[in-house]
Amino acid sequence: MNINVNVDRNDVQQLNSAINKLKTYSAVKFYQEIQKTGLNAAYKVKKDAPYDTGNLRLNVKWDGKSIRSDAPYSGFLEFGTENQKKQEYFFKNILAEVKRTIRTIETKIQRTLRR
Repeated sequence: MNINVNVDRNDVQQLNSAINKLKTYSAVKFYQEIQKTGLNAAYKVKKDAPYDTGNLRLNVKWDGKSIRSDAPYSGFLEFGTENQKKQEYFFKNILAEVKRTIRTIETKIQRTLRR
């Protein structure tokens, strides 16, 4: 069985143009957006963290690769215990910031392709 595909030279030129435009939105720009996401998410986690002594907020860290809370009771506050209701402050903020970043990157890619 033979399959023939006709490719319009104009279509190939448009594809090459789109690929070259996407190269301008390089890995560096993705990395910068991820760093910005981490900083924003850590800020929002700290802002929404339950406050008693301030220790929990002081223990929320963004190290350039991950966000964590080093306070030993972080999980108990986030997920609750049988004696204490959960006080969601961590994952909801990270998820919201990741969703925002995905929308931002999609928009920037679309703008790049329109140029």
